[in-house]
Amino acid sequence: MKWILIFLLLFQPLFPKPNTWVEATDQYARLTHNAPLYKTSSADQNNYGIWCEMEATYFVQIILDFNESLYKVRYANMTGYVEKDAVTLVYSTPQNPYPSNIIITIASSCYLRSTPTIQASNTLTTLFKGTTVTFIGKVDSETIMDFNGPTWYLVSYQDLIGYVYCGYTEKVGTIMPNIEQVTVAKPNTSEVGITPFSNIQSMWLVLLALIPTIAILYFIYKPNKKTSK
Repeated sequence: MKWILIFLLLFQPLFPKPNTWVEATDQYARLTHNAPLYKTSSADQNNYGIWCEMEATYFVQIILDFNESLYKVRYANMTGYVEKDAVTLVYSTPQNPYPSNIIITIASSCYLRSTPTIQASNTLTTLFKGTTVTFIGKVDSETIMDFNGPTWYLVSYQDLIGYVYCGYTEKVGTIMPNIEQVTVAKPNTSEVGITPFSNIQSMWLVLLALIPTIAILYFIYKPNKKTSK
């Protein structure tokens, strides 16, 4: 029993954890290019299947390492999914992870809608001329009005989040890149919360390094031989 306890104390850190993922705390990843924030894990390529296009150089907060190709993430006030090859994990917490200070002024009264299309059922509220809303992202829609192109803006207004057509807003200028310096994770590190003993090679190296310690413990705790009378 004594030797079993010693073995468990020495080698417990080496045993791999079950491959189940829990919610990460303050784990962020930087967008390497403009990428869609998907509404569901099916990663539907249809524009109605994404919340918006996220801006390169900004960040997403990792909620869950969902599967081999997707992270479940938080971007501004939105929760969705992003493809892993669109981001790079970072170790530090960014001070300004999202483009949250971009204000859009409504140039012509319009509706704030729950989807980037014209439907009677998707109206959230009326935005009057001169109202200001906060930019979250943008998305191209099949619904084009007034020959102003396909772009709709995903915005926040009071306690609402919805879409407004670009033709009803003042021109949104160039979104400046986020130049904040952060500590980037090592290449090929794709797991959230990876442990230093998570691969077989590391386990064998540590086992070899512990051989002298095991030998010393053996001689210290070696049971005494009983001599026969």
